[in-house]
Amino acid sequence: MHTTGLGWRRSFAVRLGAATVLAIAAGSCTSPKPVFEYVLVSLEAGESGSRVEEERAVLIDTKSLGRTGELIEFEGGKCVITLDRPDEYEPAEHDVTVEDTTALTPLKLIFTRKS
Repeated sequence: MHTTGLGWRRSFAVRLGAATVLAIAAGSCTSPKPVFEYVLVSLEAGESGSRVEEERAVLIDTKSLGRTGELIEFEGGKCVITLDRPDEYEPAEHDVTVEDTTALTPLKLIFTRKS
């Protein structure tokens, strides 16, 4: 059997039928890589704006996915980001869409300690 172009894939696909040839040629047999987005959540003191060294759990859509000061990797999209004990910080939540970020350029969010 002649196998130029698609090589072994074509000879295998011909045995399975024409629809399979189209699927293989279109690349549908490869799994897409998952796309991850990145966020970095920080805590700051009220009026001074200095960084607070306290660690808090960061919740994304009510799921604990990381801690303040650490790069958090997740699937991204529209989400609500809160702290595990938000009563001492404001805003109470960040309602954001996380997209087009990288590990080097994450979305940076700040929660400020209430005075």
